Amino acid sequence: MAHYSEMDGYPQEQFGENSQMYCERKLKCAWADRYAVLMEVAGNGGQNYPYKTDMLARANGAGIMPFGKQSDSSSSPIAVYDYAIITVKYSTTTAVKLGSAWVTEELQPTSRLINVNMAGHNWIAPGSYPVVPADNIVKLETAFDYVVTYYHLTGIPAAAYANCNKVNSGSVASWLLGLSFDPETLLYPRPIVIRTFDPGILSTFRLTYRFGFRPATWNKHLHTNEYYATTADPIYKSFNFASLMP
Repeated sequence: MAHYSEMDGYPQEQFGENSQMYCERKLKCAWADRYAVLMEVAGNGGQNYPYKTDMLARANGAGIMPFGKQSDSSSSPIAVYDYAIITVKYSTTTAVKLGSAWVTEELQPTSRLINVNMAGHNWIAPGSYPVVPADNIVKLETAFDYVVTYYHLTGIPAAAYANCNKVNSGSVASWLLGLSFDPETLLYPRPIVIRTFDPGILSTFRLTYRFGFRPATWNKHLHTNEYYATTADPIYKSFNFASLMP
């Protein structure tokens, strides 16, 4: 463990609405130890904020700047200094570790337009005219997406690419929101994969699943203002969502 000390005037803490906590620390260490300290406090998902661990604040960013005099760096391709100052930022809005993965969960609002069967109804106008399919009556159906993001992954599950446009075959329980989704109520369209970089690791990935939620299930269809299944094959095939977990 590399030695470091806290700079005077730090840590600095802020508390926002919804009990969110933000903190900044400045740590002084030997220049040669800067990456070891950075990895210790901010690598692999970031350590807990050491003074208020009950707040579940974690390091979510860090920076390094030189301190002291520049030393003879003729044998180094970059400048060498006596010390480094590492600025570490903490927040309660970062991911939570579940097993070997760092995870966040959200419910995000969405909406979609759906056709409404108005057969047998008339327009109320000067005169009375029947509503026909070409009139294309629609209504706005509000809903939400269940969004799960994994951080600091070294690989992507094969199931993330192999099961697009399928629904959940069994019930799905959220880890952080305390929700449970019935079979065929979550539609998995496609993953969002972003390559990221972590201290001490060449590269990692951020993986986001955005599941569309439909309480009536995705294999039932609106008919006379109610949702029903049809005798046709299901539009959406199903699979075990557990295979999506890293």
